[in-house]
Parts: sequence; structure tokens; C-alpha cells
Amino acid sequence: YGLGAFETVDYTLSSAAETTNLTIRTQEKSWGPNYVNFGIELQDDFEGSSNYNLGARYTRTAVNSLGAEWRADFQVGREPRLFSEFFQPLDHKNGFFIAPQLELSKIALNLFEDGNRIGELRINQLQAGIDFGHQFGNWGEFRIGVRRGTGSARVRIGDPTLFSLDFDSGNVFASFGYDRLDNANFPRHGTRANIEWSASRKSLGASDSFESIDADFIRAQTFSKYTLLYRMSARSNLEGDAPIQNSFSLGGLFSLSGRRNDELFGQHAGLVNVAFYRRIGGDSSSPLNTNLYLGGSLEFGNVWDDSDDISFSSGIWGGAVFLGIDTVLGPLYVAYGLTEGGETAGYFFLGPIFGEGD
Repeated sequence: YGLGAFETVDYTLSSAAETTNLTIRTQEKSWGPNYVNFGIELQDDFEGSSNYNLGARYTRTAVNSLGAEWRADFQVGREPRLFSEFFQPLDHKNGFFIAPQLELSKIALNLFEDGNRIGELRINQLQAGIDFGHQFGNWGEFRIGVRRGTGSARVRIGDPTLFSLDFDSGNVFASFGYDRLDNANFPRHGTRANIEWSASRKSLGASDSFESIDADFIRAQTFSKYTLLYRMSARSNLEGDAPIQNSFSLGGLFSLSGRRNDELFGQHAGLVNVAFYRRIGGDSSSPLNTNLYLGGSLEFGNVWDDSDDISFSSGIWGGAVFLGIDTVLGPLYVAYGLTEGGETAGYFFLGPIFGEGD
């Protein structure tokens, strides 16, 4: 039943002579094996900057006798995206799989100077790859793979002479993910951890050679209606200076909340976030899922261009207070953020935050 392919699973025991027979009866989902999910992301900072993304995911399960799946994502809005992956298990028992994929994406990055937004950069990228990995039950996954692509970066809003770049990408990577969170939107129990190492190499067709590591850890603990959520993330380009499309940014809700999205940009980034929220309404068993959460967060981190500059004294403190609602369209936040130095930002946000990723 945990495979998700069946609507019901039942069994009976019967005796015949000196043997006992086990009969398992399954009924495939009447609404499968084709599934469509929809997603939405809306954001407004009450400073004249707003954006949206609307997405849909098509999943075709049980493609063959080994349980292969085909997934296709389609997204329109500020960051359009097309993505397709064919997930092919290699056997019934050991959890090994191979997964070729193709992605076409457009990423928008805000450009800042002295805290003022001076433009927006649009990164266009076409990328193909193939992964080999192993699934550990329903809680973890290990992958290694290779990517190859091409792209460009252009100023979409602002002075077009600020930046212009054409690039090729080629890298190998290894990643491990562990996920025991009970809820992706407002987790109350569990742990989630991800780490990925990537090496860009000119020998694989890339324009630049460098290595990077990206690690993220989330832990949620709940006492009655009160939840503490700890989150730590570290991102670093270990060898060589990565181009702008492979750099890291901070800013935005729960990421030094008083700063604007992508306001801080560099080769290394670190963030610690401690959030506290209380469930103040609703019932998680309700079909409308109208749980309300009132809470706040304390944040500390920064970005750096040189690893020698990384220090506790150079970190920036921030925080936010928020009202959250777990809706059928995803988590909805109304929040107010502040960072040291007096920078503030307001937020209306619909979309994933705590359990980012899929």
C-alpha cells in the first residue's frame, strides 16, 4: 500500500490440510495511473515588487513491470520552467534506479547596489543529464550523475550594459537526501537533511572549472501546540570562482527577512534560522485544512566572496513575525521582517518555505 499505486490492499488466511494460504487482494487506484498536481507561488513585498509562478506536474506511474515513472513539470510566470524525468528502477528488490532528465528554465535574479534594486537578471538555461542512484525505503535517496547544458544571462530590467554572458555547463555531482518531516508546509516533527557536491569541469564542456557544496538541515520538535524549527544551511564554491548563475544569495522571507530577495550575493553563504510557531486554529483532519499558525523567527547569516572573510563577527542578525495558514493551495504567510541596521520588509507569500523542494 505504501507504494501509492493501490486504492485498497486486503488479505485473507485460509487453511487446507496441513498448510496455510495467504491471499493478497489489491485494487489499483481508480484515478490512476495518470496523476496531475497543481502548484502556485505568489509574492508581494509591499514595496512595488511582486511575482508569481503557476505550475502543473504530470506523473505517469506503472509504466512497465519494474514500476517506472515519467514526470513532467510545466511552470509559467516570473520563472518559466519545463522539466522531464524518466525514473527507471533496475530491479524489484534493491532500490537501484537510473533517471535521464531534460530541463529548460529561466531564473530571475534581482540586482542591488547599496541596498537599492537597480535591475533584474534573467538566466536562461537548457540542460540534460542522467542520474544513477539508490532509494532507501521512503526516507532517503543517494544519487550520482552528470549534467551538460548551455545558457545565457542578460539584464531583463535595468541598464542592459550592466551584465551579459553566454556560458556552457558540464558537471558531475553526488547527493544524499534524508526526509522524515511529517509535513512539508508547517512541519511539527521530524528531520530533513540534504547535501550535494558538484564539480564543474572544462573537460565536460563547461565554461568554468570549480567545485561547490550545498548542505541544508531542518529539525522540527513540537510540545503540545508549540513548535520549534531549527534550520541550518551552508553553501560554498570550494575551488575557483563560480560565475553568477552558480553563486549564492540571501534575502527574503526567513532568509534575513528584512532584506529584499537576492539582495546579498556571493561565492559563499551561511544561514541559521530558529523559528517558533503555535497552532491557533483548525483541525488537520478537516478537508479544508484550515490550520492557523502564529510565530516568529530569528535568523543569522551572510554571504561572502572570499572564504577568508567568513567569520561570526561579519554575520547579520534578522528576524520576522508571521501569520501562516496551511491551505489547499499551499502555505500562506503574512509576515514582517527586520534585519540589523533597521532594514524592514513586509511579505504576502503563497508557496513553500520550510519544506522547500520536491
